[in-house]
This record gives sequence, structure tokens and C-alpha cells, in this order.
Amino acid sequence: MFNYWPIVLIVTSNVLYHFSARSLPKQANQLLSLFITYLIGATITIIVYFATTANASPARDVQALNWVTLAMGFFVVGMELGTINMYRVGWNLSVGPLVANISGALVLLLVGVLILHEKVSWSQGLGIILCLSGLILIRR
Repeated sequence: MFNYWPIVLIVTSNVLYHFSARSLPKQANQLLSLFITYLIGATITIIVYFATTANASPARDVQALNWVTLAMGFFVVGMELGTINMYRVGWNLSVGPLVANISGALVLLLVGVLILHEKVSWSQGLGIILCLSGLILIRR
């Protein structure tokens, strides 16, 4: 059986994140807001790293990283800047994240099938059709 705690963490964090991003004052500089957000995130992350890693050695552990860490830094900024601007241009909290996440999931589906050669079952295909139908209905 799957362990669901990561999904609970993602969903809870996602809901609170979107509510917070939607609440950012329009007069607030979005880039400074992201900088402070990352500073807080970095502080929490390094504290948790040292608290949960036996014999923590940042110099040693950095050597195990590759280009993915750098790339993810760029992508996270893009996702968060896009999210803040999604709300600033008028998307609703109830619809914007849904459209963005379903659209992203559909693109990942194509990547999974076409590049990673993952298989899609009949029931998953039906779910995909329902998601596409939902997107069409949401935007009407």
C-alpha cells in the first residue's frame, strides 16, 4: 500500500501556498517577496538538514549533487513568479491553480508516454479525457 504522507504534505502546502500567494498585496514587489520567501525556506531547510542528517557534512553532500539542483532553482522561481502573476492578472483562487496543475499534468503525461515510454491504462486514459473535458468546461 502507498504511503500517503507525502501527498498530504503536498496538498496542505499547496493550498496554504496558493492562499498566501493570492494574498500578496499588489503594491508588494513580487521579486523581493520571492527573495524573502527563499531566504526563509533556505533557513528552515538548513536547520532541518542538520537536525535530520547524521554526521551532516555540507561539503561532502554537495559533491553528490548534479545539474538538476541548479535547474530546479530556476524552475521553482518560474513556477512561483507565474503563480503570483496568475493572481495579479485576475485568475481566481478556485480556478487558476486547477487550470495550471491540470495543464502541467497533461504535459507531463505526454513527456511520460513519448519520452520515458510509460504506459497509460484504459482507466487512466478515461481520467485524462475527463481532465481535458474539465479544462474545457472551466474556461467556458
